[in-house]
Amino acid sequence: MKNNLKVNLISLYIIILILGIVIGLLLKYLTSQETGILIIYLSYLGIFFYFLAIITWNKKTKKIFTPYLIFISICYLFMFGQCFLWALRIYLKYDLRMLFSDDQIIKAQFYTILGLSLFHLGAMVKATKSKSNKIKRKNQNNSLSIKDFYSCRIVGFVLLIVSIVPYLYFIRDQIKFSSFYGYKFLYYDPNFIRTGERASVIILSSLLTPAFISLLIGYCKTKIFYLLSIAIFIKNILDIYIGRRFEAYIWFLLLGIIWHYYRTKLNRKQIILFIIILFVVLTWTPAIRDYRHMTNKSIPEFLKYTTNYIGRGDKAIEAISEIGGSMYPLIMTMNLVPGEYQYRFGKSYLYSLITIIPNLGFWDIHIGYREANLGDWLMGVLNLGYGPGYSLIAEAYINFGWFGIIFLLLLGYLYAYVFLLLESDNARNNIILSCFVLTFFYFSITTIRNSFIANVRALFYYAIPTYFLAIYISNKINIKNGILKKKG
Repeated sequence: MKNNLKVNLISLYIIILILGIVIGLLLKYLTSQETGILIIYLSYLGIFFYFLAIITWNKKTKKIFTPYLIFISICYLFMFGQCFLWALRIYLKYDLRMLFSDDQIIKAQFYTILGLSLFHLGAMVKATKSKSNKIKRKNQNNSLSIKDFYSCRIVGFVLLIVSIVPYLYFIRDQIKFSSFYGYKFLYYDPNFIRTGERASVIILSSLLTPAFISLLIGYCKTKIFYLLSIAIFIKNILDIYIGRRFEAYIWFLLLGIIWHYYRTKLNRKQIILFIIILFVVLTWTPAIRDYRHMTNKSIPEFLKYTTNYIGRGDKAIEAISEIGGSMYPLIMTMNLVPGEYQYRFGKSYLYSLITIIPNLGFWDIHIGYREANLGDWLMGVLNLGYGPGYSLIAEAYINFGWFGIIFLLLLGYLYAYVFLLLESDNARNNIILSCFVLTFFYFSITTIRNSFIANVRALFYYAIPTYFLAIYISNKINIKNGILKKKG
């Protein structure tokens, strides 16, 4: 009965998707002189498919606050956010319709709707095929569970020791230069090019993320959890002061997930409170954008300037407008490819895999990083003084054109494969696996406004090494009479 329901949900999704395409093409044919109406129609269609994604995933997993739904929601927010506001007839300060023709926007809307819908369909196929996603550790018992908690703590402290000095070194320079010269300075100053020794420092400092994740899960039932949360809050304030907003927002969501899965399941009131806090965070976004480009700034001035924005509804709309402008890379890529540049036919994905191999001094800039970091490519092609970012959807297009939406079906399946590891009680029965999933979640979520290379680094630089280190340590320790001992 349940399997039939899952199959019917997928069938319904495919039928509605095909129907939406047919109606969209028909409407375009009938109203070729009224493209503005078509843009609004497609905006409504995208909203429909977003809520359909939430409903169908909830039907399959019986959960609503999950890494996958957070991921797909951020996808829609970044790559379709302005369309949400267009459907509501809200005036936008930064409107893509002022930069591009209706035909260009319609083309990008169609591709985004198809791409995200097939991405979600791939995820649903994985959820349907999984008879049981429960993955327990062998000989699962209370003693082994305690060992895994200790292992997460040890791994967390090891990674903290390795990463804290590089992080402080790197953040010190970023604070110093962004304070005096503004955020844009970090993009074109030679000191911040991610190569050589600088790249090594960045990779080591990024280990602070799996360190905090491991510690949060390892101490999830203790008061130390609150101290760790305060430390993360301070780190996020520093990131926000520099101008890096997205990383801080991911941590906010990640803390919510960890609380929900490992401490106390969020009830309706807590979810409402979480949404209110998220709204306040959104209202802060335009202030950070404006202030980060100023020079000779200080932390007191930063706090005074940004607090004037908190809680203002117009600033929340402005934030969604700015975030939703991430359709820009797709539109520009469609304008450039295949006219001025050729399709890459999967090259950016393959070069992303090459970044697993260390540079070892063979290149000034790692060939994989140079070929796979499409945000830098677009910045260079357009001769911009800032990073325009990129997107999961735009990368599919630059590689395979309109056939890229089929590749997104595969990506949806793969993302769901990882995120579903956290379901079916795995969060509590296999906490080491949970560290792996949440580390991947943090780093891979940057793919939404970046390139596939973030996934490769998420897996091979951070998630997989952290996982096997935790397994190794857990197997090396022993517990007798509640006392932790090392085997051998």
